[in-house]
Amino acid sequence: MNRNELIDQVMLEVDRVWGNDGFGGESEEYEWLQSHYEITEDEDVQWLNVLNYDMDELDEDDLEDEEKMQFLEDDEAVCKFLIELLRKYQSNTIDYQPE
Repeated sequence: MNRNELIDQVMLEVDRVWGNDGFGGESEEYEWLQSHYEITEDEDVQWLNVLNYDMDELDEDDLEDEEKMQFLEDDEAVCKFLIELLRKYQSNTIDYQPE
């Protein structure tokens, strides 16, 4: 799969897990994500960076961050990250149910 296909697959998994309400980035949601899918807050932030980069919506600070941009412009590194993120999302079938 290429970068765009991987992004599409991760988006499908995110939609499956978080449903219509989506992921709000609350601390209890991050705790739930970590405990059920072993996805860390840092990985989620990295995912958002990849998504925003591909949608050409990174903010100015991100565009000026050399380390971040080096990763985002490295197609192989991004694909490896997305493959691992997809694997984690596909490791479980539970969806988020707010309390």
